[in-house]
Amino acid sequence: MHFITWIDEQGTPATEVEALSFDGEKTSIPEPLIDAGQFVMIQCSKSGDWWFGQIKEPQRNFSHMALARGSSSTVSSFQGILEGWLDNSLFARQFHYYRVQLLRQITLSAEGDAISELRAVTRRPVDGSLGRRADEHEVLGCLGLPAVEGEQLKNNLVGFTHGMPISVPVNENTFFYHILAAGATGSGKSNTLANFSESRIGAEDESEYS
Repeated sequence: MHFITWIDEQGTPATEVEALSFDGEKTSIPEPLIDAGQFVMIQCSKSGDWWFGQIKEPQRNFSHMALARGSSSTVSSFQGILEGWLDNSLFARQFHYYRVQLLRQITLSAEGDAISELRAVTRRPVDGSLGRRADEHEVLGCLGLPAVEGEQLKNNLVGFTHGMPISVPVNENTFFYHILAAGATGSGKSNTLANFSESRIGAEDESEYS
């Protein structure tokens, strides 16, 4: 799924960009929409620089037919689709609105195939810059997560990133220190600590010293 950054407004938060994606032709196979929480990469169309970001919330959907929400013809169209006397081709092609939180600016290696530097967001991509889903290699590099290789890391898994099956391991030495889980109600504190405990119990059960 590709998207393009939308025109800024004066009140747009400094580390957020708005973006649009578009459905293809009616006969084409539609790409899955980008879920809230998924990570994305944006390349500035002017400087060529890259940003690593995250979708802030579920997308808004709009019809290319420019339907007015309050008009009687729009209401009648929805009624017709609901009752079955009008097909839903009216919505066969839509465009989708996203809000993206910019997390890091990225410097790539000279070869352009590896991340050489991550830094705070000090500039924004210009309007009309192109973006896409981040791949697993990019997410691991930008979040500073190790690739899960070997039994030690497999035993230290505490969860997965949202929207992508990317494992989140914890360094084994972490379990020998005090741990603080902070976050809003419902953000996953208890679940994270349960995953911590479960991962260590599993590791100890498999240990030759248990």
